[in-house]
Amino acid sequence: DEKDVARVRRKLDRASGMSLYKRMQRGTLAAGDIVAGKVRQASPRKSGTLRKSVKVRAARRRGFGAKGRSLTVLVGPMAPHRHLVIRGHRMVTPGGRYLGWRTRANPYVDRAAKGIERKAAQLVQKEWRALLR
Repeated sequence: DEKDVARVRRKLDRASGMSLYKRMQRGTLAAGDIVAGKVRQASPRKSGTLRKSVKVRAARRRGFGAKGRSLTVLVGPMAPHRHLVIRGHRMVTPGGRYLGWRTRANPYVDRAAKGIERKAAQLVQKEWRALLR
């Protein structure tokens, strides 16, 4: 029942100095840091801007009653050209004329996260279990 869950959360929040949500989010962000390191290692080395721009941030929830709270973490490059490298793109002149060829996609973020997802999920579960004891 939602009322019971809310009651338990209030009790846990009063029991410690930091809210349960904040403590759970801290554990999720710690797991995101693990994934971010792997994404940085896998990023192309041509100029280094993609590698330097890899960030870990909490996702924003939208909608009625969301209050901006989410335990989802987003990990990836923030450089403005990231989508061009990851998905590939058509080659065009500055005037917009298509040259007849595309760049090859390099989905390095997906490849890097694929191998580490399970380890990150285990870390989050471990942190949350420790908080709920």
